[in-house]
Amino acid sequence: MNEFDDRIIPDGFTFGEVDENTPGYVPPQIRTEQEIMEYCEEAFDKVWLMRSYDFATGKTPYAEAQQPAEDILALYNDIPKEGYDNWECGFWNGVLATLRWVLGEDEKDFLDT
Repeated sequence: MNEFDDRIIPDGFTFGEVDENTPGYVPPQIRTEQEIMEYCEEAFDKVWLMRSYDFATGKTPYAEAQQPAEDILALYNDIPKEGYDNWECGFWNGVLATLRWVLGEDEKDFLDT
């Protein structure tokens, strides 16, 4: 084994050495499709909000988008009052793209909202 062996996980074990008898073993958690869909919806909502809502004024550019924006703001309690910074924008766009890929979207970079 060399220093670049990609089978090494952070605690120093290789994948073949870890089992339920290993001290500190934590079994892998596989998410259900429902959990993935719910998180994808959350990512979609937050990406849509950051693209459609002006946090400084509390308004959207189109009257018909105002109520959906307010609904999203009421639904999630972790949306920053001042809006998303660049890191958070990148994070939620990445989450959305990744989950769409996991769910089978043909185009891996599809970020339409």
